[in-house]
Amino acid sequence: SDDEHLFFAGLLPTYVAKGYNVQVIYVTNHNNQPTRLHEQLDGLWNVGITNYPIISEFPDAFSNSLQGAINNLKSAGFTEEDVIKFQVELIRKYKPLVVVGHDINGEYKHGQHMLNIDALKQAIEKSKDENYYVETVEKYGIWDTPKLYIHLYNENQIIMDYDIPLDYFGGKTAYEVSKIGYSYHKSQQYTWFTKWLNGPNNSYTSIKQIT
Repeated sequence: SDDEHLFFAGLLPTYVAKGYNVQVIYVTNHNNQPTRLHEQLDGLWNVGITNYPIISEFPDAFSNSLQGAINNLKSAGFTEEDVIKFQVELIRKYKPLVVVGHDINGEYKHGQHMLNIDALKQAIEKSKDENYYVETVEKYGIWDTPKLYIHLYNENQIIMDYDIPLDYFGGKTAYEVSKIGYSYHKSQQYTWFTKWLNGPNNSYTSIKQIT
């Protein structure tokens, strides 16, 4: 929750402005913090997302490695295979043309982010295998995702320009809209992410100012 406006700043408003049908998936939940569930919806709505998000049954927990995240899963009664199956089922159900996921190094070495993308890379391949998770094959069929975009990936990079004014949002840029989306995550405004995204005293006017 809130990564959709932070590490993917500009992406959701850009896709919305282009008229794309966007489905947000949260690989962890904040069921023990009901306020954050409301913040999720408010943030999404204010960047133009009207599809209700899919929220997993996997709890949020911090670690600084992939193995640490897997260990946290195990302590909650889950495995990485459960995460892969969760993602495969949704890929087969929604049949996306584009899937976007976290940085392999966890953005800031967050194990949960590493787990998300590690599972997602496998899910992209397994979702087109008719012998994997057969129950969902029977229900939705298989799906070969045309494009997987991984944040900060070092090959075939595409640099998005999120400083272009968007008519859909009254001339605001995608970056400006994402800042608005993040502002609805009121419980997180005390964190270092706020200054990182907005700049000191909300001084940033361009996404290029983010380090």
